[in-house]
Amino acid sequence: MGTSDSYNLNANASYTEPLTLNSQLTFDYRYSYNYSDKDKKTYQWEESLNAFNPSFDDELSNVYNSGYTTHRVGPGYKYGKDGTTLVANLSYQRSSLDNAQTIPVVDSPNSNYNFNNITYFGLLKIPFDKSNTLRLFMRSRTENPSITELQDVLDVSNIQSVSSGNPYLVPAYNHSLYLSYNRSNTTKGQTFLFSFGGDVTQNSISDSTVVLLDKDDSFMLPSGVELAPFGEYNTYTNMDGKWSTWGMASFGTPLKFISSNLNIYAKANISSSPNIINGEENYTLSQYYSSGATIGSNISERVDFTVGYNGTYGLNKYSLESSTGDDSEYFTHKVSADIKATVWNGFTFTANAAYNFVNNISIAEREEYLIVNAFVGKKVFKSQLGEILFGVYDIFDQNTSYKNNLTNLYTESERNTTLGQYFSLKFIYSLRNFSGSADVSVNGKGMRGDIPPSGVHGGRF
Repeated sequence: MGTSDSYNLNANASYTEPLTLNSQLTFDYRYSYNYSDKDKKTYQWEESLNAFNPSFDDELSNVYNSGYTTHRVGPGYKYGKDGTTLVANLSYQRSSLDNAQTIPVVDSPNSNYNFNNITYFGLLKIPFDKSNTLRLFMRSRTENPSITELQDVLDVSNIQSVSSGNPYLVPAYNHSLYLSYNRSNTTKGQTFLFSFGGDVTQNSISDSTVVLLDKDDSFMLPSGVELAPFGEYNTYTNMDGKWSTWGMASFGTPLKFISSNLNIYAKANISSSPNIINGEENYTLSQYYSSGATIGSNISERVDFTVGYNGTYGLNKYSLESSTGDDSEYFTHKVSADIKATVWNGFTFTANAAYNFVNNISIAEREEYLIVNAFVGKKVFKSQLGEILFGVYDIFDQNTSYKNNLTNLYTESERNTTLGQYFSLKFIYSLRNFSGSADVSVNGKGMRGDIPPSGVHGGRF
């Protein structure tokens, strides 16, 4: 059994000095403190007592806390004029990690580590005209190891898969780049978007795994106990070689002959993830390519429909094939359709369907299923913002939860039992939508926040 607690404290101060009407110099100081503790005590089962021994096992228990103190200070520059925006910051960062271990008792229960880094942030937005905009975003950041990754106590909750942390981990250092170009033609109602991004991580926190592949293999755990036959022991280490790059392009145009809009898109992602298996470095190279199209109606307020297709090709390759198993290669196809119509006097009909096809080439296995849902409803209240619907999910009772899971050791095909067909009665009330956007101000001149959404770089498609 175990408990854990954590809290964060943050503060910052900034001084701004105007340089010109459209630019300013800044000097920023930021302070943060992140604390976490973990009380993990293991109790052995006593057959003679038919209960757990009230005294915890010293060798398999751990009480541990850590605190990260980070100081970041440095200059910055901001410029904004006629829609053009430039922001640049450079900072010196010093992080201190304080560890304290009370159980098990060791000769040096307290330890301290200091890390020094230079971090940067840059943002550039150039509107060539009202229809063409280029955005560039770049930054660096550190990623501190969690207390679970630091805590060097064995987790034996699964005797075949034992794990522990590594108290000598250092923070990972990440560099990110994001570029996008948007062009729109208001006369024709057409839009084009291209974006590209990538990141590289130094000292990434990676798995270090020992896998007993043969009945005669053996491995001694840090506690002095031998790992179970065909068992697995996992800890963590810092490694270079983690990176990802991705790109996306989309084009939208009206289809006047059916009063609808067409959007065509293509995406790609390539990434490398390092780990150690039985003392050897392994690199998992993942490639995903996806494309598709959607047609959305704009016929009237009474009829709304969407039809779409998406196809994805995935390939995962391991540099240590003998230790990790076979590479994984697959295709997925999905065709979907949705319709919402107000039939008469506030009565509505809603339906959606999705056909899924998965071809797992690596193991010569195919999976396909069709899910159809349908509802009839009635709008209520004078405002017509409320709606009561009755319908059925999965009319043909074919729902199957199927997906591919990638790890640094293997790729698995996963199937889960799902709820299946069922009937539903529900009430929906639509709230009025009020939207706004945050601005970054330079001498009172608004600058849109053009930082990409968190997680957009390196994401899988």
